[in-house]
Amino acid sequence: MKNSKTWIGVAFCIIIGLVLLIPALKDYRNLKTAPDVSDLKEEDYKEDLMVRGHADMVFATYCAQYDDNDNEVFRWYLVPATDNTTPFYLGIKVNSKLFDSYNLIYDATWDYLEGKTDSLTKTISFQGRLKQVDGEVEKYLDKFIQENKTKPEYFARYYVELKTTKASFGLMIAGAVFIFVGILMIFLGKFNEKRYMEAASERHRIAQSPLANGFSLVLDERELERMSATNQVVSPVVPNYNVTNATPVETVSADPVVKPVAPEEPVSAADEAAGEEEKPVQDSDNNDIFVL
Repeated sequence: MKNSKTWIGVAFCIIIGLVLLIPALKDYRNLKTAPDVSDLKEEDYKEDLMVRGHADMVFATYCAQYDDNDNEVFRWYLVPATDNTTPFYLGIKVNSKLFDSYNLIYDATWDYLEGKTDSLTKTISFQGRLKQVDGEVEKYLDKFIQENKTKPEYFARYYVELKTTKASFGLMIAGAVFIFVGILMIFLGKFNEKRYMEAASERHRIAQSPLANGFSLVLDERELERMSATNQVVSPVVPNYNVTNATPVETVSADPVVKPVAPEEPVSAADEAAGEEEKPVQDSDNNDIFVL
């Protein structure tokens, strides 16, 4: 493919496909084998570790993120990180689509802690990547700890950035589609280039053909042998139809041909006399007179 725009398109599709496919495939595999947070110790936590778990209690939110229109798009909820009696809380970064689900667990948690209900009846599962608490998020976590007069060691310095196998699988499919389109563009480009070269070769062959100028070419055996030896096509010699110096043809009469008549020979006196004797005698009225 000689078209630079086509190559740019191919490169774009393949690069985008790889950018989507490789991380999504890695996340999908890691989510499938992710450990449960209840089985981890604090020293097991590390950046980008995939984990999973379930939350049957949600205690509070300690941080929120807003967009340019002051719409709340993320909240950091606190859930128990272990099944032990020793308190240890882990943050979960939740997008606005899941606010209602986590708020239901939050209400049920405090109804149970305040004695309004006898048991916890709701739970929610989560899975995702561990991210270290830093920057503004860390500042708000420390503020929450100070306002509630609790111990900092009760809180993990990590939160879960939610990921799902379904989303990772969708990104894998999208990446594979981009790569397939890029490969397809390569094959189509090669096919079109081959067709173009064949068409150009055919046009060249026709242009070099002895019949290209509308005249037939008759070659003798010597010329044919020379062409066969050199594999060259001899250009036809166009006949010269210049009739400026041509000799005019004599005009032929359209009258029918008449056979010439031979001239009559003179008649002798004796023959003439003999002829006179053979003629019948006629009278003055041109009537024949027969002599008995």
